[in-house]
Amino acid sequence: MKYILIGFVAFFIAIGCASTNEVVQRIDSNVWEVVQIGNSVLLGADKTMLPTMKFDAEKKSVSGSTGCNSYTGGYNLDVYGLTFDENMIMTKMACPNASTETAFLDAIQKAATFEMVGEELLIMDTAGSQVLKAHAVSK
Repeated sequence: MKYILIGFVAFFIAIGCASTNEVVQRIDSNVWEVVQIGNSVLLGADKTMLPTMKFDAEKKSVSGSTGCNSYTGGYNLDVYGLTFDENMIMTKMACPNASTETAFLDAIQKAATFEMVGEELLIMDTAGSQVLKAHAVSK
């Protein structure tokens, strides 16, 4: 009986590790283009103005564009959550529309959990409300 219990525990640990590795591979293999912040759908003919996220699992870093400035910083990801470091390093260009940048930076600080649905990355806060929606685009 003792060996059966140990076998079950080892099995579930292996499944958890495999799931974490799969998630890391999926999130790391794409550039993510943010198409919605909170309830606001980001519409724009100029896709260069959309925030982006590129995860690097090896360095535990995320980088991209806020829709105006470039940023980089750390993140923590496991099967239960996704959080971003509080202090991101950023360029400081004057932005014609700083509201998207501000909303994006506020949203990633609220991140607590995530879900991957097809080619979409959904990031939620601690209450389970969606703070960001991003689509996978090519590296």
